[in-house]
Amino acid sequence: MIDVHHPLATMLREKAVEGGRDPAPLLSITSLLGSLGEDERFVATTAHHLAAIYEQGAAGALDACLRGLAD
Repeated sequence: MIDVHHPLATMLREKAVEGGRDPAPLLSITSLLGSLGEDERFVATTAHHLAAIYEQGAAGALDACLRGLAD
C-alpha cells in the first residue's frame, strides 16, 4: 500500500474503495478534479486503465500502456 500524504487522502481512499473498478466515485470529487469527471473521454480512458490495473496488476497495466504508446 502507498502511504498518501494529501489533505483529501481519507476521502480519496474511501471513494476508491467505494468505486472499485468504477472510477466514477473518485472522479466525482470536484474539489480535486473540477468538471473533469464529467468529460466522457477522460472517464472512459480512466475506466480503461483502471480495469487494466485490476486485470493485469500495476506493472502489467503500465507495460501494456507503454506498448500501446510505442505502436
